Amino acid sequence: MENKRLELKLPVPVVGPLLEFLLPLARETGDAALAFEPSLDAIEEDFRADWRADIANQSQDDQTRFAAIFDTEEFRRDGTAEFGPEDCEPMLRAASALRLKLRTRKLGAIADSALETGEIDFARLNKEERIAVTSYMLLASLQEIIIRHLDPSGEE
Repeated sequence: MENKRLELKLPVPVVGPLLEFLLPLARETGDAALAFEPSLDAIEEDFRADWRADIANQSQDDQTRFAAIFDTEEFRRDGTAEFGPEDCEPMLRAASALRLKLRTRKLGAIADSALETGEIDFARLNKEERIAVTSYMLLASLQEIIIRHLDPSGEE
């Protein structure tokens, strides 16, 4: 991949409240940084705690990087988030972790198929669920943009 940077320009009035909702999730530490309960049954029992800590630390690092990219004065001012190729994979992992956190913690009443297709009756949701769904969709769109950036030959 080329060493070109990816610059996103997002509407602050729309995306700002979503990021305010997401950033506390992205800043979680320790086991709270985990988006899922890892199955460590195949790991020798003596090493499970270390493996779990390593997984949590990697997830925390990715999500901290996500927060650092969007929690800037420049983003709050004009909606510009810029990052390089070295940030793409951590951003993809962070977006996945945050989507899983939203799914398990905030959106349990919504079917997976509805979340993936975006066919959701927003009128039936409370305010927090609406913000969570919209944040989930923002993260999915961000992942699509990054994937296209990583493989420009795949564009239609």
